[in-house]
Amino acid sequence: MNTTLTFRTAKPTDKTFVAPLMIQAMEELALKFVNGKRASDAVAVFEYFFAQPQNIYSYENTLVAEDHTGIVGSITAYDGGLFQQLRQPFTSYLQEHYNFSMALENETAEGEYYIDTISVAPNKQGLGIGKGLIGTLIQHATKRGYQRIGLLVDVSNPNAKRLYEKLGFITIGIKTLLGEAYEHLLYQVEA
Repeated sequence: MNTTLTFRTAKPTDKTFVAPLMIQAMEELALKFVNGKRASDAVAVFEYFFAQPQNIYSYENTLVAEDHTGIVGSITAYDGGLFQQLRQPFTSYLQEHYNFSMALENETAEGEYYIDTISVAPNKQGLGIGKGLIGTLIQHATKRGYQRIGLLVDVSNPNAKRLYEKLGFITIGIKTLLGEAYEHLLYQVEA
């Protein structure tokens, strides 16, 4: 069995594989965005935005992990200083098409390369794919001059938090997003 992993920049045509991974990472948040009951309710929206440039869920901001079976994981990240600009097309679409009216908090800020979503296919978890995605993303961000890489982790997900801490992330605070508490973790690139 071939277990070789490769990491690459995503392409718009990856949407059918990456959109469900993004939704898996967001869990209830994705459903709140589309007033949905099931993950499948959000797939079309995330496929659409993934295939478009210049938004928070764009292929432009995504790296994927592949093995011999295809895409097995994804990570989406961007400059925190561009958060409002990149989020605007998404929230405008939700307001127009789903009557989304909840106030969205800022997840990140200028000076931070922000990991918005990271997800590994359920049947591929525990194989180091998440660790590989984060390592690849850190290299990607560092090459672009970023010194701080941040993410949010649900306070009810201690396993994910442990993984991030093993990779060098530290907790710097708590943020609330659509009524749910998340720990804000930060990775500082060594000079």
